[in-house]
Amino acid sequence: MAEGQAAFPDDVERLFWDVEPGSLELARHRDYVMERVMARGGWSAMRWLRQVYSKEEMADFLRRKGCRRLAPRELAYWSLIAGVDLPIPRGGGRPPWAGPLTERLDDKQRAALWTLAPLVDPNTYIGGGVKRIQNEVRGWVHGL
Repeated sequence: MAEGQAAFPDDVERLFWDVEPGSLELARHRDYVMERVMARGGWSAMRWLRQVYSKEEMADFLRRKGCRRLAPRELAYWSLIAGVDLPIPRGGGRPPWAGPLTERLDDKQRAALWTLAPLVDPNTYIGGGVKRIQNEVRGWVHGL
């Protein structure tokens, strides 16, 4: 691992909007840097992290703080990269308090959704939210 002040590439520096990136030391602020890049970094930031920190350092962070600081999807990915066998909590999709989408639909809407679901491109719903799906289902049902 590199010592001293961090020299972040642009893709990594933008992740540290709340501090002066030049004030971070890679060794001293290791957990903070790893958490921020693992949780919010894009592909180039992830590659940078793998070049700067060893597998052992990442594994140590994941064992100590990973389950509390990272979402299940990120924890699963970085556990694989670091070669650590950690229990991955369920989740990463809809929050548990929201319940399944189908609980918010009546029987006729639910039947329409399951009938028409194979005809719909799933990419249509990425970022669309529950309201959008419900409105489309209501539109299909109304048209029946």
